[in-house]
Amino acid sequence: MQGARSSDMVTARLPALSDYLAPRLGDDLRQIAIREFSGGASVPTFLLTTAERQLVLRARINDPLGIGARSLRREFRALSALHPTGFPVPEPMLYSEDKDLIGAEFYVMGYIEGRIFPDCALPELSNEQRAAVYDSHNATIARLHSIDPDAIGLGDFGRPGNFFLRQVAHWQKEYDAQSRKLPEFEWLTRWIRDNAIQDDRRAIVHNDFSLLNTLIDPHGTQVVGVLDWEAATIGHPLADFAFNLTNWFMPSVRADYGFFTLGGRDYVALGIPTIEQYADSYAERTGYAFSRRDLNFAIAFNFFRLAGMTLYNIARAEDGSAKNELAESCKPYLQPSLDFAVDFAWRADKP
Repeated sequence: MQGARSSDMVTARLPALSDYLAPRLGDDLRQIAIREFSGGASVPTFLLTTAERQLVLRARINDPLGIGARSLRREFRALSALHPTGFPVPEPMLYSEDKDLIGAEFYVMGYIEGRIFPDCALPELSNEQRAAVYDSHNATIARLHSIDPDAIGLGDFGRPGNFFLRQVAHWQKEYDAQSRKLPEFEWLTRWIRDNAIQDDRRAIVHNDFSLLNTLIDPHGTQVVGVLDWEAATIGHPLADFAFNLTNWFMPSVRADYGFFTLGGRDYVALGIPTIEQYADSYAERTGYAFSRRDLNFAIAFNFFRLAGMTLYNIARAEDGSAKNELAESCKPYLQPSLDFAVDFAWRADKP
């Protein structure tokens, strides 16, 4: 297992890591217990426990070409800019480019105690609590999109130009590099290019904002931490918001994956807001009066992006650069993503 190898590599070099961290972050780090977090994180993440506190270390272990180091540095930069604003992210504490310590670049951040809910229906909670969690989730992404990137030093955090067109060009390139041909994907590529939202709104976007990447107060319903900023950039806020909405529609096609969406479930009976209610709350909080057409476009775009990510992961597994299990776990999501993308494209085209 890749995770086991990652853990073994860090554990074997724990004395050197302790010697490095102690003079920089405190003498309590001379004695560390380490445990790798379980779950689907693409970046190996470890809990460091001392006699006084807990910290978190993230490292791109098993990345011989150093491809992931850039995203790790960007993640640390995003945390460093957002944390002073009071936005709920872990406190970034130290970044190290010294690959000799644990075999990869890494950074250390503060630990936030909280709950992650892998089931979007929140079965552990009451209807009132579910509504409150979703309201806090909504308020959190609205708050993120209300932060001026230039004011916190992130004005150059993304490339210039239309975010939707940049993204479709990226996924078109990935698609063209493989032999698998899908008429729906090719049609969607053309449709997004022809129908992209043209306004110049820009915001800090997380690009993977969901319940899986948010920590909820262990004794309440408020978001206390937003995690996994490796895909963050400057982009269109409606694209980021609509990514979260895909969970209202996507079926939980693989129960063993461990993440359960709302597709096909009576979530209204559980106290969870409808898409319309959730979108209205976001619009009111941000002052962004987007049209139903633009929202449908953004949802279609995100299902297209999910299809692109799925194709990419399948291709990586098939060419040997990732585990074969990755392809098997991704394949059931491909056709639903394409189907929903086409469906929302048609909805966007309706007058």
